[in-house]
Amino acid sequence: MATEYEVAKEDQYMDKISNDTLLLSYKKARKLEQIDEKFIELLKKEIRRRNFPHEQ
Repeated sequence: MATEYEVAKEDQYMDKISNDTLLLSYKKARKLEQIDEKFIELLKKEIRRRNFPHEQ
């Protein structure tokens, strides 16, 4: 859990980011999130293929 000081410091940092940088960062993060989801699905598929027990 972040302290009030840490949250305030993060807010100050975020205020310095330009709108363009903010949008590009968001788009990149979403893309990475999609890649992660695809990778997780690939891993699950391979685990099922090998009949390897796993938690879901």
